[in-house]
Amino acid sequence: MKTHFLIMPLFSFTALLSQPLPGVYTGKLMEQNVVLSLSENGTSITGKLYRTMTDALLFNGTYEKNVLTGSFSSSAEKWQIEGLLADQDLSLTFTAVSDPKRIISVMHKLSANPAYSVKKAFDTFRFDKALLGVWLIGWVEDAQGNPRQMPQFVKGLTYTFYSNGTYKIYGPYIEEAWRKYKIKNVAVPLGNWETQGNVLYRLGPETGKGKDESWNKYLVKGDTLMIFLSREVEYWIKK
Repeated sequence: MKTHFLIMPLFSFTALLSQPLPGVYTGKLMEQNVVLSLSENGTSITGKLYRTMTDALLFNGTYEKNVLTGSFSSSAEKWQIEGLLADQDLSLTFTAVSDPKRIISVMHKLSANPAYSVKKAFDTFRFDKALLGVWLIGWVEDAQGNPRQMPQFVKGLTYTFYSNGTYKIYGPYIEEAWRKYKIKNVAVPLGNWETQGNVLYRLGPETGKGKDESWNKYLVKGDTLMIFLSREVEYWIKK
């Protein structure tokens, strides 16, 4: 019987063993932007996993030779985790205590200071790059997943999200209104947007009746953007 050995370069092995864990990490968990703060006290590790500024799971565990083990918990849920730190990336496997479901997430170290501002960490997600570009309205479903008929003025509507935090909404009904009132050479007014965790904030342009303001949960899956309204879900397709 032959014995096979996995040989790693000495410098890689040394670097792997020497990485400190404490700090603040950012990443995604179940398609949601999250911030992870970890502190060290001897071999014990404590911390918080923030899903929003006010919603956090507490962490307790241990860290040895770049391997993190422990659990995240709140009054309503608990997850066992195993993690490996390598080159500033913390790869975590979450296992729900209530069932065998497993979720894998990779967090990138933003700061080595555990006291780094969580708000500043969330600000790195302020303009989610996954939203940038032009989106065309596809369809609308009710809360049960049944198709809903779209109002005529919604058909053909597009959203364009820009990296500077502005957005443009445009569609056939706007063109028709401009033709009707003989409006020419007018730029489409811009609104403002940003993201906070898995929430999309939009402040519409001035309309004469003030500015429309909305906060909606959103999810980007590939070329599809889902915006969750109070009674329905909008599906937008990337152009």
